Amino acid sequence: MGVAMSKQKLIEAMFQKMNDAVFFLKQNEVLYMNPKAVELISKFEVDLFNMPSICHVCNGMTNDKGYQTCSSCFIEGDKNLESFQLFLAKKNDTTSSDIPFSGSYFLLDELEEVNVLVLRNLTNQQETEKLQYQKSLTEYVIHASEEERKRLSRELHDGLAQEIYSALIQLQSMRYTPDFDKVKETASKVETIIVKSLNSIKSMAIDLRPAALDDMGLYAALKSYCKRYEETFGMEVELYSNIQSQRFNGNIETMVYRVCTEALINAAKYADVEQVVVYLLAGKKQLRVEVMDEGVGFDLHNIHVKGSGLGLRNMEERISLLGGKVSIETSIGIGTKVLAVIPLEQEDNND
Repeated sequence: MGVAMSKQKLIEAMFQKMNDAVFFLKQNEVLYMNPKAVELISKFEVDLFNMPSICHVCNGMTNDKGYQTCSSCFIEGDKNLESFQLFLAKKNDTTSSDIPFSGSYFLLDELEEVNVLVLRNLTNQQETEKLQYQKSLTEYVIHASEEERKRLSRELHDGLAQEIYSALIQLQSMRYTPDFDKVKETASKVETIIVKSLNSIKSMAIDLRPAALDDMGLYAALKSYCKRYEETFGMEVELYSNIQSQRFNGNIETMVYRVCTEALINAAKYADVEQVVVYLLAGKKQLRVEVMDEGVGFDLHNIHVKGSGLGLRNMEERISLLGGKVSIETSIGIGTKVLAVIPLEQEDNND
């Protein structure tokens, strides 16, 4: 008996001192509250008597469509909710942001219809997660930026700088050439080098940010890129699209363009084919991009055999930021298909 009493006292002590707010509810009555619960309802707007209809209280992450939205709520109608997130507004305070809480709601006694609601303040946890995410994102951005700097540095040093240096040598030689015909021949060579250098500069500028993407949209920018791609790599690109002049959110156009060009570059490097097919198709709710080849393919579980795998990771990162998904179908000897699907309804939420 003494042991039983000791357990009961421990449970009572825990109930009184725990940092989570605990409510025992029966229909429109609060049976019991611990001190943290009393403190919580004194500070926040909480309508406890709309339980068990959680959606009257929840204003948080109850779906994968957005933050603090009731759209497509995945907990609606559940009687036992092991974990969900909600936001509570402070009383008499319209200037501060809502405070995040995690919640748990379950039926304790079916016969007596007693339910338990447990709420935990997540402010400190979310601040820590936010700092960790910002650190991770910063590291990723720095890494991507440095990789791009390396690529530009190589192109400038090995391409453009060499061409200009060659032109300079040719010009210097003209000083000491008395033969006019020889001078004309050298001038022609210099002109060819300068034209080539200008084309290199234009190509680098387009790679950094194609003007067509801003001025004429995704389809026009991709069509222009495919033409340059064919000239550069000697590979034919079949581009099929139903969007033509249709415009999308700027982030969507940029990300899809980058993913498509990344997939095409990978095909040029590794596929060993003469043709690549690209589909750019828009529906009412989603935008689909497919880049397919019938090349040598690769082992998806061993992507480091042919490269760093950063290209595939970049695709996934870009599309995930839009709420979309990237899938890759490939096998050695049967080719590769890169498919990206981006929801368009997200644009409506952002407008």
